[in-house]
Parts: sequence; structure tokens; C-alpha cells
Amino acid sequence: MEKVVLFGSGQNGREALGIYGADRVLCFCDNNPGLIGTSIDGKAVISYDEMKQKYQEDHCKVVVTPTNNYEIIMRLEADHIENYEEYISIKERYVKNKQSLCGTEAQQHDAQLDDYVERARKIDFLEGAEEFRVLVNEVLDKYKKENFILAHYKYGESGFYGNIHALMDFAGIDQKDMELAYFPIVSHHDTIMEFPHVKYLYNTATIFPGCNYRNSIHERKPWAPIFAVGPYISYAKSLYSEQQIIELKRKYGRIASVYLLHTCEGENNKGLQRVLLDQIYEDYKKQYDTLFLSVYWSEMDAELYTHAKKMGFHIVSAGFRFDSDFARRLRTIFELSDLIITDSYATPLTCAIAMNKPIDFTTDKTEMDQFDVTTQSSMRKLIYTEEYFQQEHFCNSMFSNSSRDSLKHLDKLECYLGLRQVKRADEIRAIFEISNQIWEAADGDLLRYDHGVQKTLKVLEEKNDIMRLRLLREALGYGNNL
Repeated sequence: MEKVVLFGSGQNGREALGIYGADRVLCFCDNNPGLIGTSIDGKAVISYDEMKQKYQEDHCKVVVTPTNNYEIIMRLEADHIENYEEYISIKERYVKNKQSLCGTEAQQHDAQLDDYVERARKIDFLEGAEEFRVLVNEVLDKYKKENFILAHYKYGESGFYGNIHALMDFAGIDQKDMELAYFPIVSHHDTIMEFPHVKYLYNTATIFPGCNYRNSIHERKPWAPIFAVGPYISYAKSLYSEQQIIELKRKYGRIASVYLLHTCEGENNKGLQRVLLDQIYEDYKKQYDTLFLSVYWSEMDAELYTHAKKMGFHIVSAGFRFDSDFARRLRTIFELSDLIITDSYATPLTCAIAMNKPIDFTTDKTEMDQFDVTTQSSMRKLIYTEEYFQQEHFCNSMFSNSSRDSLKHLDKLECYLGLRQVKRADEIRAIFEISNQIWEAADGDLLRYDHGVQKTLKVLEEKNDIMRLRLLREALGYGNNL
């Protein structure tokens, strides 16, 4: 029987030891320097480099035990360690039980997030930047002191930026209609760039704007339905009526909205962005009555934006990323805007294209060179590869100054944007129902998920359910042919 090395010596690793058996397990491997050289249940804990040597000498299999394992898998593949498998813990195997396993603590956690959201909704997001900044500091203080998770247990990633709520509202889906645990994941990866780690994040039914990740995910998980629904902003409703928008336009006049790369890319870029903001202000202050600077929630207290406010920028924010109204606020800001100015290929750019807004893409080579230097952690090296920068070069050529008022060759971005993939309300509802049907066919068991997909396909074929069959076949990469 093939010997294995268990990567990860935490709770899942110890559980895996019992599953695989002491006779089959050679040792543990762990990235924690404090554990290397120790032993757990009689099995030595070795370093990553030692594991690589053992892999070559003993021809063993590496079993990756942590739940959040994409960084480990990317590293294994980068080092040509192909004989590995992912361990699914007993807790993770039955998805319907995840929320109940979290129990009262998770409910209290989500209730706390909901309280922050309700308080934020009482603040005028166009005029209440200072009030929102105070609330943000309270949330960040809790995050830093208590390691408070800034996501709902009940929604996970799907709850980011109000994406799942926009889809549900559009399709008239009530949480009571279906099993929440069986909903498809709504990915927040909606940029005009393809990140290599994303293909490791999804194993089951997932919604994206475009189909750009479908093939790479199917290389690993061929039975994971990857649905393309177009830009999420297409489904969000404005917070204001048409008449209220007209009145706000009278108040603010012509608006240029600025969106800069936010904190996930590191504070080292803030000095460069200050120079960029200064230049933007000088270039546009005479052409527009109001310059909105839309600030990512966690940066409300950053010195950069204090500087911007003193210059004359009007600070606005779409709110917390865990707020279900985020997408609605974002849409409202775009509806008010006459021009979108951005320095990244992130969500604001895709939203501007989807809403047919004029775009000025602004950056400089100095900024990008500095960005390269300041992002060289081991994980960053795996993400920001040569292929990534080739994509970046392609995007730079598309969003040059010559294309400020009209985007040329938009078809080249269709796989990312999904402009032709926008669905009707009944199709969005059908996607959620298909995901529920798959999980029910799999008895809620992640290890039986492939069987659930195949069984659902068969049932849809027998019922001649043309629409759902088309949606599922497309999500599996079969094309439009039935």
C-alpha cells in the first residue's frame, strides 16, 4: 500500500492519521517552524524541504489536510510534486452540517456583523464619510484585538460585496425557498485579470461573471459546475429612484469618480498613489464640478484620504464588504458618475464597462515597478507570475489613453466580463435550484458531489428540462449543444 506524508499537523492532520492508519503514514509535514522536529502521536514532524526529499526517495503520496489549502497545493505543483490529494475532514464533508457545527458562537458572530451593517445603513454614504470612518475604526479595532472574522458564517465568500443578495433579489429568491447550505458559491473574483490561485478555491457549483476560470477549475474538478452570469452590478438595484438621482445630479453637477487599488495590495503603494491623486485632481478639477473619491471601507482612516479630502475630493464609500447593500451603493455611485477614473483592473473597471461609463485608466511605470518590488512574499511570487504580467501588459495596451472614451476590442474581454452572459430572473433562480438539486442527489456529501452532478444531469435529461439542462451543461463546459 502506498505510503503517505500528511501535510499539516493540526486537527485535520490528526484526524487523517486515524483515517489512513499509523502503518501507512510516514510522518507529518508542517510550515510552522516551532513544530518541526517534534512528534505527534508517534509521527515525526518534518520541514517542507525534508518532505520534498522524502517524496523523491520514498515515492510516497502527499495528503494535504488543511481546509484552506490552495497555497500549499500551488507550492507543491510549482515544485513538481504531482502525487498529492486533498483530505476532506469529517466536519467539511457534510456541508449542511457546517453551520450547525459552528453553533451559537457563529450565530452571535453573524449577529454582530448584522449590527454593524444596520448602523452603517443609517449613515448617508454620499455625505457621511466622517461618521462611517468612526464606525470602521470600531470594527477594525475588534478585528485586531479579537481576530474577529469579517465575513458571515452563513454566507462565506458569497456574502462579499452584496453579490449573492443582488442575484437573489433580482430572481426573487427567498432564503426559505431552498437550503442555504446548498446555494452555489458566488465568487468575488471579477477582475479583468486571471489569478492562478483561484482555480484551487472552488470544488462545487460556483458563479462567476465570465467563464475565464472554467477550464482551469475543470482541470482539477471536472464535475464542478461553473456558471457565468455576467457582471454582478447588472443585477443590483440603485438605492435611489430616478427622480432622486436627477436631484442628486443637480446638487453635485458633473461627477468624476476615482477608484484606487486598495489595501490588499499593501500600504507600500500609498506614497505613489498620493502623487497619482495630486495629478488626477489637477487634471480634472476644472472639467468636473465634483470629484468623488470612492474609498474601500478599511481605508477610511488612511492618511492618503485625509490628504485627498483637504485637496477637495468628496469622499464616498460603498460600505463594508460584508454589507448586502454594498452592490446597491456601488451602482448608485456609478449612476451618478459621468466618468470613472481608476488605476487597477479590479471591480470598478468591470462595473464601468458593464454600465457603459466613460473610463480613464491612469497609472505609470514607476508605480508598477514599485508594486513588483513590494509584493515578493512566497505567496505573491506564486500569484504574480510571468503569465500575470503578460496579462497586465495586454490590459495596459487595451486601456491606453487612446481608448478613454470608448473601449475597442471589447470582445477580447468577454471571457472575464461575461457581458453576453447576463441571465434572466428565471435563469438565475434555476442556477440556485440546480445547485440545491445536486447537493440533494449527493446526500449533502462532498465526497459524493460528482455523483450528484451526474445524477442531476440524468434527471434533467429524463424530464427534458431544456433550460436547466442547458445551464448545467454550459457550466460543465459542454457548450450549447444538448
